[in-house]
Amino acid sequence: LSGQEAKRRLLHILSWNPRGSTSLGHNDEPATEVVRYGPTVFDRVYPLLTADEKRRCLDCLLVRMEEMRGLWKRRPFEKNPYESHNMGYYLPDMLEACLALAGEAPVDEMLRYVMLQLWSPFYPPYGGTDGGWCEGPSYWSWSTSVFAKTYWLVERATAVPVHLRSHVRQMPFYKLYGNPPYFKMSPFGDGQEGPALGGNTMAMLAALYQNPYAKWYADYKKEGLGSLAGLLFDAPSLTAKPPYDLPQGRAFYDVGLAAMHTALPDPTSNVALLLRSSPFGSISHAFADQNTFVLDAYGEPLIIASGYYQLYGHPHHAEWTRQTKASNSVLVNGEGQPVRDWNAKGRLATFRTTAAGDYTVGDAKQAYGGKLTRFDRRVVFLRPIHTGGEPIIVIRDELAAPKPATFQFLLHALNRMDVDAPKQRVTIAKGASRCRVDYLAPTGLTFDQHDRFTKPPFRPAPNQWHLTASTVEPASVASSLIVLQPYRDDGSGTLLTPQIETQPGYVGVRLTAADRTILVLFQADGAAADAQAASLCIVGGEVRSAVLFEGTKLAHGGGTLLESDGMAAVSCARYGRQRHLVSSDGPRGTRLACRTGILSGTGPRMGSRPTTETWVQGDG
Repeated sequence: LSGQEAKRRLLHILSWNPRGSTSLGHNDEPATEVVRYGPTVFDRVYPLLTADEKRRCLDCLLVRMEEMRGLWKRRPFEKNPYESHNMGYYLPDMLEACLALAGEAPVDEMLRYVMLQLWSPFYPPYGGTDGGWCEGPSYWSWSTSVFAKTYWLVERATAVPVHLRSHVRQMPFYKLYGNPPYFKMSPFGDGQEGPALGGNTMAMLAALYQNPYAKWYADYKKEGLGSLAGLLFDAPSLTAKPPYDLPQGRAFYDVGLAAMHTALPDPTSNVALLLRSSPFGSISHAFADQNTFVLDAYGEPLIIASGYYQLYGHPHHAEWTRQTKASNSVLVNGEGQPVRDWNAKGRLATFRTTAAGDYTVGDAKQAYGGKLTRFDRRVVFLRPIHTGGEPIIVIRDELAAPKPATFQFLLHALNRMDVDAPKQRVTIAKGASRCRVDYLAPTGLTFDQHDRFTKPPFRPAPNQWHLTASTVEPASVASSLIVLQPYRDDGSGTLLTPQIETQPGYVGVRLTAADRTILVLFQADGAAADAQAASLCIVGGEVRSAVLFEGTKLAHGGGTLLESDGMAAVSCARYGRQRHLVSSDGPRGTRLACRTGILSGTGPRMGSRPTTETWVQGDG
């Protein structure tokens, strides 16, 4: 829209009383939109305006902009950065408005204040150096596009590439790992019920930071630098790069997200588990869902974050979607975490990754407002190169309360789940994807499944199902062992039979099939063990693959399989006849040792003795 019609609309909107119903104090949505678009439209139709029309436009715009500046004088951004509209609307809108009106209106002080905030360690405020975003991927798409545009404008106006110092350069990886382009849902936070969006934002980041993975994401979504972004951003030839060469697991400690994948670039093969335990609590568009998780398998969301975001603060949104009961976390005596509470925090305590598998720990005790003194959720995520079949995930919850309580373990799905209560087994199905969930501990759980929300959505929406597995007898401590086995609908024969396994210093799971045994062990409380967790895959009595997490040594059968001279995750998996894939996340220079003779099917038949090979960790 341009020319006389653009002028007509501008004059009409700027004829509204700037201190009336569209003022910032009354309703900041229309107020910020007038500041966002009014000055740039004024700049574009400037030659068509008379002197009187220019004066009237500037008078109105300055009233609105000074109202926004007055808010920062009362509540400085640098002291109150964690307000969603403050950082996503006010600052970038004011920046663009000041640039558009420079030379026409007294905006120097306002512009100086806004630009100083871009160098603040609090901008953008809802993440950190890892590139995470605490509000979730849906709000990431909008907010990050604003940041990218803002940084571009500053560089063009000042020749200072402020974007190079910002953790926004890491933000493409949060979107890539936490919400791949083929995801049909977008946990965690408002908008989580919708599919992955933001291809255009990734295109902007690809251009701004020359990031080939962001370009791959945008190309996958068939989105690019359209509309105004196509004029703003330089887009030299950049070849898209699918994330085959990246680690398949990644942690965003800044927002408490662990993302674990088997085949990130391939939706038909990928199995993904996301764990959230956020240090930002349940503020803004985030929920009271610390230590929750979701599972996506072979292109389908199986274990989901439930509830809808159709209208902010609607009874369904307030009484279901935001609540812990809508997540896959844990309730205490049927109660969850406080909503909209900065102090209802979690944290990602540990994350370790190798080619064979990942290990993470979420700590959510603070989130329960005194109901718990401990809630560690420990997850081992094993990839097919280790298991020799489908991925296997084992979850161990360690809970403690100041007084005896019952504990409710939650699951949500799009379809009705098949529950075998006597076996404490649940099967989840969506499309051709399946997941069997075995609750090995605690025993004596009661199961309840329903498809009711506390309050219905604002508009009709697809049904969802909700499962609660509850302890019966109150206790001060409890622990769980939950095994997840995702598979395709024709692959039920590949499922392994799990049972609890205990060894000195460890507790975990033994999974058996006719052709293999998989051990998954967690360090027990108070044990002087060599690793927080470990796993073996044994085929024909021989160790085919071994992995240790957050440790220095893994021994089996009287011999040391894996060893590191520093705390790390280390794995060695045999594939083919004599090939081994050795992987570690230790820092550069870490010395690794693998007793490959034990991990070789050919050694014993050749009469050779096990040999220990050593490596030194390089970059990556």
